[in-house]
Amino acid sequence: MAKILVKRSCGHEEIIEVFGKESERQSKIKWAENTPCSECYKAEETKDCKEVKMLYKDYKNEYANCKTKTNSYDKSDKTIIVYAPNETKEEKIAVAIENTHMLDMPAEITPESAKNAIASLTPECIKKVSEQVAANVCQNHDFDFFEVTGIVKAHIEKMLETCKEIAK
Repeated sequence: MAKILVKRSCGHEEIIEVFGKESERQSKIKWAENTPCSECYKAEETKDCKEVKMLYKDYKNEYANCKTKTNSYDKSDKTIIVYAPNETKEEKIAVAIENTHMLDMPAEITPESAKNAIASLTPECIKKVSEQVAANVCQNHDFDFFEVTGIVKAHIEKMLETCKEIAK
């Protein structure tokens, strides 16, 4: 077994261990020269993620497919640092829309209130409400007005479908 310093594809140098037959050692060296170093590899794997400290049980139940930060488990409070995916733009817009509370539905919807909602949610009304909510969201965030309007409209139409199901 030998330790050899190789220049990785990212330009960094890294020590690798090679062993076995000469052909196997040369093959491993060639492979190492054509792949990024361990730090660059990890950075690439977690580039669309954020570090989140969470309970280990939450990691196992909800984020088991995510990578964890090496040696980040804390026995005293049973937490671990997880590379959780960043929210997509659509998810960020959805949260911003939700935070306006302009589209909140009542906790309980009766068939009668569902019928009233169906009657009042005309295409013109949906367009107007979509634009009002989008304007409110865009005032506080750097989102595209037309993109937000489309997402709001889709949300309202989903609410309308729910009302139609309840009204049956």
